[in-house]
Amino acid sequence: MKKTLFASALFFVFHASIAQTWEFGVKAGVNASNCNNIDTDFIFGFSTGAFGSLHLGKIIFQPELLYSQQGGSARLEFRDNHNVPMGSADVKTKVNYLNVPLLIKFSPWKRINLLGGPQVGFPVAAKIQTSMANGAFNTDLMRSTQTVFSAIAGVGYEFDNGLTLDTRYDFGLTNIFKSDGLDRKNRVIQFTVGYKLLRKK
Repeated sequence: MKKTLFASALFFVFHASIAQTWEFGVKAGVNASNCNNIDTDFIFGFSTGAFGSLHLGKIIFQPELLYSQQGGSARLEFRDNHNVPMGSADVKTKVNYLNVPLLIKFSPWKRINLLGGPQVGFPVAAKIQTSMANGAFNTDLMRSTQTVFSAIAGVGYEFDNGLTLDTRYDFGLTNIFKSDGLDRKNRVIQFTVGYKLLRKK
């Protein structure tokens, strides 16, 4: 009986301490992404996942786990040896990641925060969609992708009811593909809406 009471008391103390320092929530939003150093247009995708926030005064450590759709699109023109147009193709690269940002948030004001930190991205799906006059086809790229690293910077706003908003820029630091003669790195603008399921007391 004493052991049960002690275990129950320990659980409630632990729960109370977690509730006083950590917050947990979910979030979802949209991405506008392309690749650097290539004439690519933005494509739009979604991002969704969960986050935890450890409050250390005005500084907050916020690890996240996000599923993110990224990539870019380009129009290719084909010409013969005499520079005569022979056709074109619309090429859209799509790489979906499981991203793990490790962010530091600073709150200079009550509800507004500045955020930044490193991010590692693990590819879970990748393909190129090619559309030409005579049809369209997909090419799987998973074997060509690799783990990528990024730097994150952004700004957020938090409401008293647990709702959160944030806009961030994902600046890719490593190539998207393993052996590619081109310098292709992610460039992502992300906007998300979140809600804290467990809030600091």
